[in-house]
Amino acid sequence: MLLLVGFGFRAIYLSAGQASPGRTHSHVHGAPSAAASVGKWTLARRPLLVGAVHGLAGSGALTALVMATIPSMGARLTYLVLFGVGSTLGMAALSGLMGWPIARVGAHGAVARCVSLAVGSISIMLGLYWGYPLVGRLF
Repeated sequence: MLLLVGFGFRAIYLSAGQASPGRTHSHVHGAPSAAASVGKWTLARRPLLVGAVHGLAGSGALTALVMATIPSMGARLTYLVLFGVGSTLGMAALSGLMGWPIARVGAHGAVARCVSLAVGSISIMLGLYWGYPLVGRLF
């Protein structure tokens, strides 16, 4: 819930601040850019956080439930490996299929800003809608 709202506001903020269409950085290949000099782990913090939250919220809990019903350790490990490989391949395929149209939209500044604004707004609305019952129970 908080991630949806936070990422929604971030998307809206970034869409409002995009002044130039297309890519926002330039560098000569072979020369390190400012972002690359930070380190490879720093660049992946946000995707790692989102992936961890997804795992804890959905498939991780379901995997734990399934693991509890499998009788032998060998079968559990086999299931875990197959689930991990299948999830990774599925996400990679989906990312590859969705990457091309998203890259095409990103090349047009005004369209990219509109899409970012719409996605950010939907993210905020879903986060508030799904979080409202939880917050209501806490207070």
